[in-house]
Amino acid sequence: MKKILFAIPQLDKGGPDRVFFEILSGLSPRDFDLHLLTTAGAGEYWSLLPEHVTKHVVMRSFRLWHRYPADGLFSVIWKIKPDVVVTTLRMNSTANLIYHFLPKKTKLITRITNDFSANSAEVRAMGFKQNFAIQLNKWLIKQADFLIAQSNYMADDLTKHIDNIPQVKVLYNPISDAYLEPRLIDSDTKILPGKPSLVSVGRLMPQKGYDILIPAMKHVAIDFPEAKLTIYGDGPDKEKLQTMIDDLNLNDYVTLAGFCSNPLPYVKNANLFVLSSRYEGFSNATLEALAVGTPVVVTDCPGANAEIISVGRNGYLCEKENSTDLAHRINAAIENKWSRKLIKDSCFLSFGSKKIIHEYSCFLKNASANNQEKYTTKNGIK
Repeated sequence: MKKILFAIPQLDKGGPDRVFFEILSGLSPRDFDLHLLTTAGAGEYWSLLPEHVTKHVVMRSFRLWHRYPADGLFSVIWKIKPDVVVTTLRMNSTANLIYHFLPKKTKLITRITNDFSANSAEVRAMGFKQNFAIQLNKWLIKQADFLIAQSNYMADDLTKHIDNIPQVKVLYNPISDAYLEPRLIDSDTKILPGKPSLVSVGRLMPQKGYDILIPAMKHVAIDFPEAKLTIYGDGPDKEKLQTMIDDLNLNDYVTLAGFCSNPLPYVKNANLFVLSSRYEGFSNATLEALAVGTPVVVTDCPGANAEIISVGRNGYLCEKENSTDLAHRINAAIENKWSRKLIKDSCFLSFGSKKIIHEYSCFLKNASANNQEKYTTKNGIK
């Protein structure tokens, strides 16, 4: 039996949180002794974990120390001596910092959550401090034994921009009926305004490109004057986006509905899900829309979108940062006669939890058995 430690800042409502929850819940306790380390002993998924997952909480007084608790992670790793440590988000840098002090048998797997070059470019523009953090992160990534990318695009991007990196394994995000069903119990009452009704879910920030989507609705309204777009989410761009809606006289067509703890019933009942991101890792919001049978229009941006979308079968891709093309694709999607059953079935065929967790299981077993030194992937990605 292989001992695996997963490390993530918390197990609450985030996309990476859900992915780790699905994996921990799906991996067989007959094959793995499963452990989870977080810096918060609570959260939406925390209390739902199966009993066979051993929980470790590392909390620190000072903010920076709490965010990157290298000593606490070090202590837990040496206490349980896992065969594999799998990290994501801030825990990537935390584990990479102590990589050379880990037990000899322990393999470190770093899961990347966003397209590296696109995310780095946005962060780098924020100033010297952020640029230094990007350079440090590039160096730290090389410390791991393996990297997990959420798409082939992300894997290619990593190998192009970081020399001599470890082996990169592409593993998509999973989705399951066990996750969806309790969130759809009252879906019959969650009806959006608009004929057709459009919906988007995401943080109100530059990455999500809502400043591209909102002007697109000006064009959509010409052909579909009863169309309405509802955007669920909060974030730093809320005031700026509301001003844009006001200036474009789109209050009858676009609503910033704020944060919603469970937007899935609205997504299921919408005619169309739209995401205008400038870059993504693997959009869980898009995956969930497809899993409930809702067609999507998303940007062909850096990340997994082009690998999720089968054009004309479950949605459309549009040019990133192009409101006109986005509006054109939205109009085409509104007019298409979609098979919601086909959309849902094809989503589970490609990204169903059973399939993805089997791939994770095989990868973890192989990683823990691999005693070779790190090697590059310039001649191919597994």
